[in-house]
Amino acid sequence: MTLVQQAQALGSRLEWVRIDGNGSNALDFHIACHLGEGLSRMPQAEFVILSRDKGFDPLLRHLEGRGMACRRIEDPVQLVLAAMSSADANAKQVLELLGRTEKSKRPRKRSTLVNYVTTHFGSKMPADDVKRVIDRLFAMKLIAGTDAVLVYHF
Repeated sequence: MTLVQQAQALGSRLEWVRIDGNGSNALDFHIACHLGEGLSRMPQAEFVILSRDKGFDPLLRHLEGRGMACRRIEDPVQLVLAAMSSADANAKQVLELLGRTEKSKRPRKRSTLVNYVTTHFGSKMPADDVKRVIDRLFAMKLIAGTDAVLVYHF
């Protein structure tokens, strides 16, 4: 899945910004600029940079040292997991399980997914809870498709 499709699960919590120009650090400077603007407008908010680029880490450590809530993540699923409430504990466990599962080995049918989760959690997660969790992941648009073909957006 592309990053854009994965990030769509974040809904209105994600803002897309188009930049002008190019160059080796053009995007990094734009992100740093927007981060600074956001921090000046909302100093108590938490800001998350979605990037595999570790070059942001020194800046983020500096801002954290000044008491600002900033961090970098490499995968949008990390944000979804962090945003899930304790009431979503089972959904969180299933999402973590599927996140650890090699993408090519994830269940391709809904019935196979139900069996996969049921087998993994055994008696710790009753069958009704498994179905409810899978419905929740569909509602959150983390999983899509039909009963015969599943698409994972993480």
